[in-house]
Amino acid sequence: ERRDVEQQYILHFAAQNAPDIWGDDPLIPKRFNYFITYTGDPEKDRAISPYDQRITLTLPKIRLTRLCFLLDNKDGGLQVSRLPFQPLARAFLAGRWRKVGGMREAMEIMSGKDFDPGVEVLLEKDPGLTPAMRGPGKVSWRDVTTDDVEFNVQTEGSAFLVMTDNYNRGWKAWACPDSVQQSYEVLPGDVFARAIPLRSGTHHFHLVYVPPGFEAGKGVSTASLLAYLLAWGFLGFFKKPLRSQAPLSKEQRLG
Repeated sequence: ERRDVEQQYILHFAAQNAPDIWGDDPLIPKRFNYFITYTGDPEKDRAISPYDQRITLTLPKIRLTRLCFLLDNKDGGLQVSRLPFQPLARAFLAGRWRKVGGMREAMEIMSGKDFDPGVEVLLEKDPGLTPAMRGPGKVSWRDVTTDDVEFNVQTEGSAFLVMTDNYNRGWKAWACPDSVQQSYEVLPGDVFARAIPLRSGTHHFHLVYVPPGFEAGKGVSTASLLAYLLAWGFLGFFKKPLRSQAPLSKEQRLG
């Protein structure tokens, strides 16, 4: 019965010819674009543009994007409706994983009725971890900056931390000294989200965004600065000082 109610809301939203949810963002990540605009029809998927797409909603799309409200222009006013199911948290623990061959296969699985994104994550790479979550665990986080999120996670058995923010290969997880795990890998999960394999225990780490090429650019800049300083010092050391001239005598000045 609950599934029927959820499906009714999905159909209602689609019937309103709902516009896209991109807002004013001029740059749409490729994975998120594919996740939102996927319809299951290859020809249609290739033809649509994220800027004029009418959304084909599914329950995993609603939950993973944390959609809570529907807004309708009705009778000259704005009508707000709250969805009858709980969206996923920004970060949560998943006890199961499944390897897929790419984004299309992942979307095909998520379009089925049996997939629950709250307990299973779809990965495009074998993480080398066998999930064995024996309890719900605990997840807390703090936004240090826009590019740095601090996590404290307690797991009872191995699991996956799923973060429903956009994945980018520039996101790196750096372990703190008190963490049970000293290295972490950030993987794309459920097409657009982030998934981090965790073994059992207490985890403390920072999820930091380091743009691709940033470290190389920083190294080039540092090397250039050192080369400039060395050249400046070399020239300064070997430059001959100007010989001071003796002051002119009175006869020389008058003559």
